[in-house]
Amino acid sequence: VSTKDEPPLWQDLGGLTGKLPDSPYRGLLAFGEEEKEYFFGRDKFVGELLEAVNTKSLVPIIGASGSGKSSVVFAGLVPRLREIGMQIVSFRPGSNPFDNLAICLRHHAPRIALKSLSKKAEVNNHRLEELELEINRENDEQALFRLIEDLKTLTSQRFILIIDQFEELYTLTPEAQQQPFLNALLYAVKHIPNFCLVFTLRADFYGHAISHREFSDVLQQGIYNSSPMNTEELRAVIEQPAAKMKVELESGLADKLIDELGNQAGSLPLLEFTLLQLWKKHDKWYLTHQAYKEIGGLKQALAQYADGILNPLSAADKEKAERIFIQLISPGEGTEDTKRKATRGEVGEDNWGLVEKLA
Repeated sequence: VSTKDEPPLWQDLGGLTGKLPDSPYRGLLAFGEEEKEYFFGRDKFVGELLEAVNTKSLVPIIGASGSGKSSVVFAGLVPRLREIGMQIVSFRPGSNPFDNLAICLRHHAPRIALKSLSKKAEVNNHRLEELELEINRENDEQALFRLIEDLKTLTSQRFILIIDQFEELYTLTPEAQQQPFLNALLYAVKHIPNFCLVFTLRADFYGHAISHREFSDVLQQGIYNSSPMNTEELRAVIEQPAAKMKVELESGLADKLIDELGNQAGSLPLLEFTLLQLWKKHDKWYLTHQAYKEIGGLKQALAQYADGILNPLSAADKEKAERIFIQLISPGEGTEDTKRKATRGEVGEDNWGLVEKLA
């Protein structure tokens, strides 16, 4: 029992009564640094990546959509890198990778500069602003080299640049920028000491990557595959986050989830979504078979949830929703479709109220 004047917390009561805390499961979202304590099942893979980042200048992480690449990097690898004091900058290419990288480096540069109190740091910070402008204006591969070099003079640690969802370079970035950006990255990988580029790439875009001969050559350093999880790893994903909250799954429920998941590539978001729905329908401190049946099981949980949101809409709003969702997709050409961001202008003011409702 609690000895404080405040009402007892969930932890005070051993997790056996009261309202459940927020779910440790992420649904369709990737795990980030903030969720690292609930990220399980990838210890061996994270260890391999950590060793690679310490010894190599390029660490490509390749896997199917939904195989957990981003989660492995941000909830697994990045916290381990921070523990040993490495400097980390991360971004996504988007429609303008040079601008996005420059903005990201500008955001991190003052934080890195605080680690040095020398006059040199002040000079370098001024130089950083000049170099960022050069990158934006010229797409100059050597400008990127000089910018990262200036950042590295402020710290003796390895400098890690992480590019998540690298396939955006091929789906969102104008073709005219793709080659110069790759050249800039390759220049940094080959010429900057104590530097490492880590990127995640969907497996169906690997052909795009190796079509660039020089990029293909450096990929020979080694590929790190985000492979499907084995039974032991999946059990950790299912059971251990709940156990941290003193919540249990009814006997056999984890086995049922693992069996129904099978060897489907890219099914981790679907598993996490199902677990999130189970959490919402808990019976005291248990996740139950009855709740699993009610949400439609692993194969129907997402569709059933989506129908529950869309079916009550008017016919007019259903048409608006269709137009909105189509704008959030880049159709694949020989690959699976890819998600994209749509601006408020693209969606249109007439549809914005529905966007806010759905969000």
